[in-house]
Amino acid sequence: LRSGSANALAPILEIVSALAVDLRSEFYPSPFEPLVRTLAELLDPADTDALELTFQTLCYLFKYLLRPLLVDLTRPFRLLAPMLGHAKQHVRRFAADSFGYLLRKCPADALDSVLGHMLDAAADAADAAAVARASDVALGKRGTASAPATVALVDGVGL
Repeated sequence: LRSGSANALAPILEIVSALAVDLRSEFYPSPFEPLVRTLAELLDPADTDALELTFQTLCYLFKYLLRPLLVDLTRPFRLLAPMLGHAKQHVRRFAADSFGYLLRKCPADALDSVLGHMLDAAADAADAAAVARASDVALGKRGTASAPATVALVDGVGL
């Protein structure tokens, strides 16, 4: 992926998605984690086609690898953190929407630890407001957001 041309990205990501479908649980965590890190490093917000392909592939991977990913959602969150804290709002939004799928599928008893981890990451981040906005979008909350809004959202859920 790193040395490939822009024209090779689409077929490579299609093959990755097909492998994830075929291998399912064998695809996670070994090939999945380095792949997501590489995709995060290669994100080019100016290339809309590549951006769309990247997040489309992430969504397919989340769908096909749902069960192993739900075991510990803090791992995929850490992998997506560079995208959730990206300088461009539309990249943060795509990443939050992608991760939101996993959050919506997360069992209620595990949601507390995931949200706690997300809030800890927001507190540790240099730009805590950006991470809070991304997590609010991932949870389906629209509009402006800040770290207090995220805390209020968690308190409102009763966690």
